[in-house]
Amino acid sequence: MKHLFLLKDDSTYHALEPMIQRVLSNQDVEIIYSQSKEEVLSSIQQLKEPARVYSIGGDGTINLIMQGLVHTDHELVILPFGTGNDFLKVLTDEKDLETLLKMSLSSKVKRIDTIKINNHYYINSGCFGLDAVVANHVHDTSGLKWIPRNKRYIVSIIRNILKYPFYHVAVKKDNLTLYEGRIILFAINNGQYYGGGFQITPDAVLDDGHFDICIVDRMPLIKIPYYLVKLFRHQLGTLKKVHFFYEDHLDVEIKESCNIDGEEVQFDHYHFELQPKSLNIIIYQ
Repeated sequence: MKHLFLLKDDSTYHALEPMIQRVLSNQDVEIIYSQSKEEVLSSIQQLKEPARVYSIGGDGTINLIMQGLVHTDHELVILPFGTGNDFLKVLTDEKDLETLLKMSLSSKVKRIDTIKINNHYYINSGCFGLDAVVANHVHDTSGLKWIPRNKRYIVSIIRNILKYPFYHVAVKKDNLTLYEGRIILFAINNGQYYGGGFQITPDAVLDDGHFDICIVDRMPLIKIPYYLVKLFRHQLGTLKKVHFFYEDHLDVEIKESCNIDGEEVQFDHYHFELQPKSLNIIIYQ
């Protein structure tokens, strides 16, 4: 089986090549340095046999590479090397890239669900509301060098919370309204974590045939810190203004962009549909 590494074309990723070649010295390895989405997807499309394709980066890198892997026989290996690695948390507690690369060679392959939003797939989390605004602007804090990367999500919350407009949303399934009102948080997830490690949908399972939805109602600004503390402590489910749903498809009407796996997308209308057991992924053991 070919082992295909799709890496960003910069010096930090070039420095990984000796380690990759050393760990996979007896394997059929190909390393491609690319700059664009088109190059990444073209490299996958040119594979003639099922291969292992390696995502080295954060959640955004996973999201890009998986677009070419859904509904194929290729296998996805996820290795952390970015600012956001929320999806990896449901696979393993290990964070060291070389250790995980070695583990992947003996780990099992599992076929998991993905979610399709309009014409785009995602593997972990899609969100609207304050959480989307925060995620879309979290890199605005990159100039504050003294702030650790894992704390920038919290800084983004503080920066955006006072000006958030509480968008109105209508959530429907087969013309039945599941929820309608103004919201502060709204996540449609396949995984459990988002926003740098917050467990917003703790019951989510990657192959259970549905996605998990968490919606938090609009509230007075004075109460938001209390709810954020509950979010940080994984206790949102104890509050009355928090609603959970479990569905395999739905439609969302909202005049706001959506953040999916760290990437911002915007449509006039959002249709979410589960893609059951549509992606082969390495489950670390």
